[in-house]
Amino acid sequence: MPRLIKAYADNHIERPFFYAALTDSDAGAIAPGTSTTKVTNANLVMHYNIGNCWDTTNSRFIAPVTGLYRADFWTIHRNVQTGILQIYKNTVLESYSHPSAPSNQWGTSALHFQCRLLEGEYFEWKWANSSGGEFYSDPYSGISAHMIG
Repeated sequence: MPRLIKAYADNHIERPFFYAALTDSDAGAIAPGTSTTKVTNANLVMHYNIGNCWDTTNSRFIAPVTGLYRADFWTIHRNVQTGILQIYKNTVLESYSHPSAPSNQWGTSALHFQCRLLEGEYFEWKWANSSGGEFYSDPYSGISAHMIG
């Protein structure tokens, strides 16, 4: 059973938290296309997985307990003119952002989503890109999720 919430003697609390960055192999040129790509374990450099909430088999953050959670997706990108960052709750697209950067220019995008997850519900991250471009890698592009209440 995963460690859910841990209280320490100095009164700080440790809650479920996950943070990973896109790998160098996933950064660099992104081929144009119309498909949506799921961010998977193979695309990530793991930095934190407090509470073991990241499912390496399905590449999902799974809520170990019912509560309020926040999911984030951020990137520094170049030449991405029609990209879409996406956060899913279970199978439903809940939040998205359209990153945009002119030719040979760098841009930033950040996407945040808060909601109530029941125990066993999950977040997934995806992107769609029809123009091509580049993502900058760790630590400048990544995903995270954590319990906020």
